[in-house]
Amino acid sequence: MELTLVIREGEDAGRQVTLAGKTSVTVGTSPASDVIVKNDPLMDGQHFRIDQMTSGRLWIQDLMSKSGTTVNGGRIQRTQLKIGDIVRAGHLVMEVLAGADATLPAPSTADADSSSSGEMSWSEQSSGAGADSEMDDPILRASLRGHGFSLGTELGSGTFGRVYRGVRDADAMDVAIKVFEGTPVDSPERMKLFLREMDIHQKLDHPNIVRFFEHGANEPYSAWFAMEYVDGVTLSQWVRTTKELMPVTTACSIVRQVLSALDYAHRLPAPLGPIVHRDLKPSNIMVDQTTKSPVIKVCDFGLAKNFERAGFSSITMTGQSRGNIEYMSPDQAMDSKYSGPEVDVYAVGGILHFCLTGSSLYDVRPGASASEILNAKMAQRTARLRQFREDVPEVVQSLIDRAIARDETRQFRTAGQMLRSIEEVIRRIGPQSNDV
Repeated sequence: MELTLVIREGEDAGRQVTLAGKTSVTVGTSPASDVIVKNDPLMDGQHFRIDQMTSGRLWIQDLMSKSGTTVNGGRIQRTQLKIGDIVRAGHLVMEVLAGADATLPAPSTADADSSSSGEMSWSEQSSGAGADSEMDDPILRASLRGHGFSLGTELGSGTFGRVYRGVRDADAMDVAIKVFEGTPVDSPERMKLFLREMDIHQKLDHPNIVRFFEHGANEPYSAWFAMEYVDGVTLSQWVRTTKELMPVTTACSIVRQVLSALDYAHRLPAPLGPIVHRDLKPSNIMVDQTTKSPVIKVCDFGLAKNFERAGFSSITMTGQSRGNIEYMSPDQAMDSKYSGPEVDVYAVGGILHFCLTGSSLYDVRPGASASEILNAKMAQRTARLRQFREDVPEVVQSLIDRAIARDETRQFRTAGQMLRSIEEVIRRIGPQSNDV
């Protein structure tokens, strides 16, 4: 079905963009965008993306922009579009139109995103959910079958694409299948480069890193990965849905596991390593809920770097800081290509604060915008743990301070340094009566 996006307001008012034959359109100021917006300081380089599915349904996803994207006045992360919807981003206003006899399929609860934040849980949300039409891509299914996997129901979406539940045919083992979205800037050769880079990540072997089993290309420009299925939720979901504050030793244990994974990846010898995550945040950390004590699994190691090197259109380029600004180091926020091990350590400081408080590391108002958080980050206006609770030893605050310090004489330079420090803190404070 032919659908049209009409620009109603902005410098290109009246311009029409036809989606016929296209499955994905990115909008922003970058030359890499499919729809280039000029002279709009509120627009990011790649601000949002619109996807037309094989079923005809239309979805829009904000690409972690600084000023946000709204549909019919409501700010969105990812949502379904219908004819007549009004999309606003910066000074740009677009309307979704179709031919006089064309209609979009009605919204389906089966393929609605389960979380407005774009985070995902790999646990099945409803046992009766069947494979919906968004998954009926014969080329993708054929590629997966050729590698011994079957595709199941969609679990959610994240920074790099969508995640489905699947099965490894040889042993009926549950897996998570991530289907990456975005088109390389140049050619299929870029896709080959990306897949070669990702060969390395199949060799990562650590109990706190989600294992990669296999990958392939859904010709010509889409890739997929079959990964370990974690029966649990993201750390972000776990913290936000738990009524009581997390015990200090539980938070320290979680962060110790994250640091163990980082230390392993950072110290991998060439040619495999070192590998820096670069996009570490609570929504990239899974909590396995099948064990007595929380077992942490870090997802998406090195994907940000490999996507950028491959030229995928949905990945940040210098000057177009995107991703979760909350956990970016100041250096990374100013230059997204900056990727030393200390950017991961900085993120861990913010994650420890979040585990203990459920709140932002920065001294900002609730619901602060990305630009407000960035300003607080650059000015080093951080919140203190004692603003939220009195039972946290000062030595834990010191760990956070050293993780996010700008002074090289004070900061942790490696994950190993912070790992040893937090292990000492755990020994010193001992178990707590309310620990889990």
